Amino acid sequence: MTVKQRISVILRAMRSDMFEARWPNEQPIEINAYKLQKLTGLASGTCLKIFSNPRYVPDVKVMNALCDFFDLQPGDFLYYERESDSVPRGQRAKDKQTA
Repeated sequence: MTVKQRISVILRAMRSDMFEARWPNEQPIEINAYKLQKLTGLASGTCLKIFSNPRYVPDVKVMNALCDFFDLQPGDFLYYERESDSVPRGQRAKDKQTA
């Protein structure tokens, strides 16, 4: 079970109308790690991790910067993924109760 992030997916999916609403005088751009660094001022290593490692969960400072700049909520880019085994949802809790 892992908390993962999909920041790069969200940023790449920003439609041009979303971009235009936020920056009406600018042309839409494709966001990559380098552009994310330049736009937000985040460290280059952090931006590379965001784009290359879905298991990298940014700290509060990074999440605040992303939410402020792109008008996002943490729930827009964080999600929880269960293990890929065949244990049905809720079964682990039942096993713990009977143990």
